[in-house]
Amino acid sequence: MTQIEYSGRDNLDVMAHAKNYNQFLLELVLKNVQPDQLIVDFGAGNGTFAAPIAKVHAQIVCVETDPTLCAALQNQGLRVVSDLAQLADGSVDYLYSLNVLEHIQDDQAVAKLWHKKLRPGGQLLVFVPAFQCL
Repeated sequence: MTQIEYSGRDNLDVMAHAKNYNQFLLELVLKNVQPDQLIVDFGAGNGTFAAPIAKVHAQIVCVETDPTLCAALQNQGLRVVSDLAQLADGSVDYLYSLNVLEHIQDDQAVAKLWHKKLRPGGQLLVFVPAFQCL
């Protein structure tokens, strides 16, 4: 994956104002968060979900390929990697991905990578749009 610019950065700024929607997704993610877990936000964007989780849970890693978004995440004090392959196999307790998978060409390869990085018994939350055109 490494560095890939995301053409929808402006959409992330617009969606930051969707307070109820974002609160719904944040609560969905937080339902599975346990103390001392290594949590991965796959496709962290501008930190809409990782930042509030990091305030109460220090072990969150953002995976983001866009260099501009990586810098924004780092400026918020978040740990960022540009490729999930940078994390050890079987090291992730909980991985979530919100509205990201539909943007990935080889989603099957990404799903295999998620499986490889999750520890046995680890949890995966994938949220994708309900619109078939996406």
